[in-house]
Amino acid sequence: MKHSMKNCQAVLARLYEYIDHELAFDEREEIAAHLEMCRPCLSRFELEELFNEFVVRKVPRPAARAEF
Repeated sequence: MKHSMKNCQAVLARLYEYIDHELAFDEREEIAAHLEMCRPCLSRFELEELFNEFVVRKVPRPAARAEF
């Protein structure tokens, strides 16, 4: 299903997928264009990205088993 990235609700609904690089190139481009034009969404993105980086740093990852 194609999402329109022209409104804030659509962008914010896909923000974690954007942060985690789980979107197709064209979807990433649409969100990036929206973030360039929309200060409230950009602020939310920056906050969520900082939170994501904090979690990645603070939550220990299990070590891979030796056979891997």
